[in-house]
Amino acid sequence: FPDLFLDGEEVVITEKVHGMQCRLGLIRDVDDKGNAVYVFMAGSHEVRRKEFAIQRKRRRDRETGQEEVVEVSTKSRFWEALSEPVRALLCDVSSHGPNGSFVDHLPNHNVVLFGEIYGSGIQDMTYGLDRGRCEFRAFDLTVNGRWLDHDIKASLFAKHEVPMVPVLYRGPFSKEVVERYVSGPTTLCTQSEAGRFKGREGIVIVTAKERTADTDRKWFDRTALKVV
Repeated sequence: FPDLFLDGEEVVITEKVHGMQCRLGLIRDVDDKGNAVYVFMAGSHEVRRKEFAIQRKRRRDRETGQEEVVEVSTKSRFWEALSEPVRALLCDVSSHGPNGSFVDHLPNHNVVLFGEIYGSGIQDMTYGLDRGRCEFRAFDLTVNGRWLDHDIKASLFAKHEVPMVPVLYRGPFSKEVVERYVSGPTTLCTQSEAGRFKGREGIVIVTAKERTADTDRKWFDRTALKVV
């Protein structure tokens, strides 16, 4: 879709992080008694994940030499990304709305944060992270299903010290700008830390002000594209 953006319209270009897409939310649910409650959730691009996964593993008893099956509980990487700063961000927006207008002390809005988990053991770019270390970078935020404009979400990320994907460019859109930023070194770590592959995987382009787009082939609920 090379013509989705209008020449000259204001866009924001960020580095595309090569990892696992992650959703972290505070959303309306129903408890065992049928009452409405707000709960934290974590998941991948399309699947809601449990906080802990139970795995059965065989091991040999050192004293008897006999094999036995044990259950090992492992916390999901998606839930590990639900840090205290992320929880504070979700609670703040859920209670006050995206513009900070006070509602009450209880959650009122469904809030979902989108980001990327990256590092050791994820994809083939580690960004200087080793020995199982992973990090999280946020890139989008929705409130009741509505995508927030760049300035609003960036302000909320900064307020709660939730790290955001690197912004490479903000200004008028042109195909020349895309070509200028799609290649180059990653900005997530130094070149000496980057490892085997030192370049960036690509970029993500969004309009500074969220808008829909309609083309001959597809209707977009927002104008956002990646270039790799």
